[in-house]
Amino acid sequence: MIRLQFAENAPSETAHVIAVDAGNTNVKIAFPSRTAPEQKTGVLVFQPKIDPIAEVTEMLYREAWFTEQPVSWRIAATGDFPWQNLQAEIRQKRPDDRFEEINYRSVPLRVAADEPEKVGIDRILAGYGAVLRYHLPAMLVVDAGSAITADVISDGTFCGGAILPGLQAMAESYPRISPKLPRLTSFADMPDYPGKNTEDAIRCGFYGCITGILHQIFSHLAVEKDVYLILTGGDAATLCGWFERRPLIPLNRIRFEPLPLPLILEAIFRTP
Repeated sequence: MIRLQFAENAPSETAHVIAVDAGNTNVKIAFPSRTAPEQKTGVLVFQPKIDPIAEVTEMLYREAWFTEQPVSWRIAATGDFPWQNLQAEIRQKRPDDRFEEINYRSVPLRVAADEPEKVGIDRILAGYGAVLRYHLPAMLVVDAGSAITADVISDGTFCGGAILPGLQAMAESYPRISPKLPRLTSFADMPDYPGKNTEDAIRCGFYGCITGILHQIFSHLAVEKDVYLILTGGDAATLCGWFERRPLIPLNRIRFEPLPLPLILEAIFRTP
């Protein structure tokens, strides 16, 4: 199902750029909106394996504010989204629009990794977006989506990090272990240890796995640096709620803003 959202605090570059964040499950397209109040940025969210591209583009034409001049489509592809199909649909009506796939060389962030070209562009863009928005010297940037990535940004350098299964991926794994284990659909409830039933025991595993690893990385960094935890992504609000109820990490060291444009889309807009 195609969803339309509106984001606040969009950068000025949105007037001439369409930003596309093609993840493993969802694709997000951010654009200047003609229908949103107060000139907010529109964000279409869809699943390319379910939603027809023709319906996506029809909704874009209805909701987006297009100038007569060509616009630049900047695409960050982490999953296997066939963005060339989107390009073909758009060019039927806008043949002069430009399409560019972003790679790590496009992003003005130093990448200190063994093989920078193999680092997911979503991780690099989330780090760059955090640098642009927060201006902090040391950050643990957590993007909670299909996977949960936790990457260290220090003095404008991407230093690597950790990759965990996302909440949905973890939930789907339990019935594969045993048909007697349920697939959870709600993650906000946080039971006390130890879990007194199967569902709560699984929730304890979710919480302990994710918050434990994030706390371990954060504590390691905090020995030498004045570090902050940055939360973004579709499940960031859930993680933020966990830390608010059990502050393993000091709450004044956590940054989470649910309303502004997601960090990856902001970084796409502002990539030179």
